[in-house]
Amino acid sequence: LGQTVSMTHALEGTVTSLHSDGGHNFSKPSIDEAVFLAGVGIEGDAHSGPTTQHLSRQKKDASRPNLRQVHLVASEIHAGLRSEGFEVPFGGFGENLTTQGIELGQLPVGSTLRLGDDVIIAGSVNNEQAKEIWPEGWKEPKPYIRIVPQPKG
Repeated sequence: LGQTVSMTHALEGTVTSLHSDGGHNFSKPSIDEAVFLAGVGIEGDAHSGPTTQHLSRQKKDASRPNLRQVHLVASEIHAGLRSEGFEVPFGGFGENLTTQGIELGQLPVGSTLRLGDDVIIAGSVNNEQAKEIWPEGWKEPKPYIRIVPQPKG
């Protein structure tokens, strides 16, 4: 915790909390440390693995690559919701890392976040790429929330 996160274009932020859960639960409890495994995710986390670990995606095609091995949410999202009267604790969105000072939703796909010397996390989807995934669009009540239709099948 408190680890500085550097990006290739010299922006910096902080990891404010770390979370993991071996079960498929919505929220994840806080942990003090984690082992990050390349191409897998956080050791022991329900969503780690080289292929998709989300139960709804496994039903459709369990062999698809896992693009959500490590889930990040900005602490500013939590602060924004608190200011509107909603109390969502860190880990409450099922995130593994809660960050501060990084506009995660604005990072291009393929952006890398470096945690210390050994952990590099590549970003997977921003709004431009989301347009390709959900060409019919989505509702965006806040800049940090995308609501898309439930997948069929």
